[in-house]
Amino acid sequence: MRVRKAVRLILLNENNEILLSKYEGVNIYKPGQKPLDAFWETVGGGMDEGETHEQTAMRECYEEAGLTQDDIEIGQMVWQGHSEIVYKNEHIKSHHTFMIARTKRKIDAKSIVSTGLTEDEAGYLKGFKWWSMEELQETQEHIIPPILKSELPKILNGNLPNPPLTLDLDIE
Repeated sequence: MRVRKAVRLILLNENNEILLSKYEGVNIYKPGQKPLDAFWETVGGGMDEGETHEQTAMRECYEEAGLTQDDIEIGQMVWQGHSEIVYKNEHIKSHHTFMIARTKRKIDAKSIVSTGLTEDEAGYLKGFKWWSMEELQETQEHIIPPILKSELPKILNGNLPNPPLTLDLDIE
């Protein structure tokens, strides 16, 4: 089993909507379950050797969404936890750190362009959407991590945990 560290962003706009990326055809699943056909996920990814959490957050935000420090401001760490998945027939255990980020300007989800994805990633990524809390609560689509539905309202109400909460981040 490969172990990796990842940083993910709870990227909020001026309306307290969270930016999620839509992926299709990835063949990702929790061990012992069926693969997900499609899912929405927070922006972020694996840490490179020697990077800080903030550096990883900015790099991943640029690679996945083309956004830079002129577009967003990274805040504090709020959640951490582990997940186990199978991706491309490889069992991976990830330690995720979630950080708050806020947009500095209005950003239309349709105008977001990825700039540094691998060929595989670019083929799976189908777009971006700003999700309201109400939309997250009502959707039947897969959201990664699933705890967004229960934990994001606390963040939106100003309850920023310090130190970060340790949560179950497995996909459903």
